[in-house]
Amino acid sequence: MTEPSLRRYVPSAQNPWNGVKAAHLLNRAGFGGTPDEINNLAGTRFETALDQILNYGNIQDVEFPAIDFTPIREMYAALLRLRQARGRRDRGNGRS
Repeated sequence: MTEPSLRRYVPSAQNPWNGVKAAHLLNRAGFGGTPDEINNLAGTRFETALDQILNYGNIQDVEFPAIDFTPIREMYAALLRLRQARGRRDRGNGRS
């Protein structure tokens, strides 16, 4: 069994700070990031990226966009009607 590596990451020409590492850091630190968040983080210095993640309280909150769930509710209602109709049909044919 190999020992886990706890060595400090230092970006270099052979091991650069890039989008792949930024995505990995966001995944390990929380819930990942959008492509824009990954690109923005990868566009900063590694130390700046760490500072942004560790001091997230300094980041201004933004309003979450409203989501219209009407199409999902309509699909659910249609599915429910189909299931109810099938249940009535099955009971009419002697199936339970």
